[in-house]
Amino acid sequence: SNMFNRILPDDISLEQQAPRKTKKKARLSPISSILGMNGSDKDSLPEDVFSLMMLSGSKGISGALGCICFAYQMILYLLILFDLSEDGNLLNIALLWRQKPIITFGQFVIVTCVILTQDDLLSSIRTLILFWKDPRWDLVVLESNEGNPPPSTWKWRRHILFPNVLKFVQGFGVFFVSGIVIVKSASMLDLVKDFTAIMVVSELDNMVFNLAAFGYLGQTLYEMTVDAQEIKIDDIAQRKKQKNGTSTESEEGEANVTRSFRFQVRVLLIIFGIALGSWAMFLFHQQKGTYFKKIYPKCSNFEMSFDLAYKHAQDGECFGGGLNTIECGFEDGDCINFNMAYPLCKGRDLTDVQDEVGNDKCNMAFATSACDYDGGDCCPYNIQQSPSFGDGICDFEKYSGANKQECQYENGDCNEYNGMYCSNDNECCPLAIVNGTSFQNGICNGGLSA
Repeated sequence: SNMFNRILPDDISLEQQAPRKTKKKARLSPISSILGMNGSDKDSLPEDVFSLMMLSGSKGISGALGCICFAYQMILYLLILFDLSEDGNLLNIALLWRQKPIITFGQFVIVTCVILTQDDLLSSIRTLILFWKDPRWDLVVLESNEGNPPPSTWKWRRHILFPNVLKFVQGFGVFFVSGIVIVKSASMLDLVKDFTAIMVVSELDNMVFNLAAFGYLGQTLYEMTVDAQEIKIDDIAQRKKQKNGTSTESEEGEANVTRSFRFQVRVLLIIFGIALGSWAMFLFHQQKGTYFKKIYPKCSNFEMSFDLAYKHAQDGECFGGGLNTIECGFEDGDCINFNMAYPLCKGRDLTDVQDEVGNDKCNMAFATSACDYDGGDCCPYNIQQSPSFGDGICDFEKYSGANKQECQYENGDCNEYNGMYCSNDNECCPLAIVNGTSFQNGICNGGLSA
């Protein structure tokens, strides 16, 4: 400290020797605070690359940086949409046809958060409102002298309109993509994860600004960030400074302030209405079955199929019936494991298949070879797996219980025998006699009669 003081002349203070702009303390936005970055005061330019474009008139290194950042964000949004679309067609995005009540509640919370965290969308509108009919916007943004002539319309477009239009488009991109991702999320974890990821992308312009503010992008951009943080654009403060004229001018200024506030409130309400209205419309079409029909257009008898699907699909258990078809997505995936075990056990009358098959109770509706005879409940597997079972020869006496309805009469081997040698009360001629050498030899052997 003493050595440093000896370097400076006694009559020159440190402030006089090295005048410099100081960076004021800024508030933290939700995402930026997580990343350890600064935010901007409500009455200063927002801390993003679009503010740098406003200062430079969208020219030079700051203009190029802003355009590159904007392009990166829009490309990421398009990639997300392509990933969510079917076959890369952005117009063919399949939405969830059904969801759990907790997901619906989570969607409402996240939709609200999306609106409240969209600084880019709201601040761009606010900036345009403040400088829309202000011919001397340059006094605030460019810190021009009042004696200078007012800037041209073309200059206003480069400094005010173009940067904020880019910012609005980027903010709307976040708004739109967030809405699609929200209604596509099938779990709360996916919902929160996807929302957080999109918010990080939306903060890219703020991250780049903070890199410049720390000097990582060079001295020119660093000094522009300092200038951006020192500019005051608070509409009330500015109008109060200009109310030095007549009382009529003062009243007109107050009216302009009131209209500005009212317009900003209306903008926020409109955004809320669009977001919540779109989400409500999604829920309406979801309950109506619009998305189910879009996903499974060939699922026959739509009304009945949708009602059954709404009751039984996505519960993890295969109900079966008309839903267990490729046209209905095998009950939206519930029947995939069941079909791997019983690939042919399908039919419109075969319902509650996962509960019925293999429950140790014989259900004759499933007593078919396709259903493994009710998963072994009607015909034991030791009979089904015998080499002679279904070989075309009726030899049920080798294993008890094969020649019965539950085993489809030895899988059809004994159908002819039962028709020829069994009575209506299931009294049959013994198989040993039928297969004997003296049976049907033209000689009546009474000892073989039954």
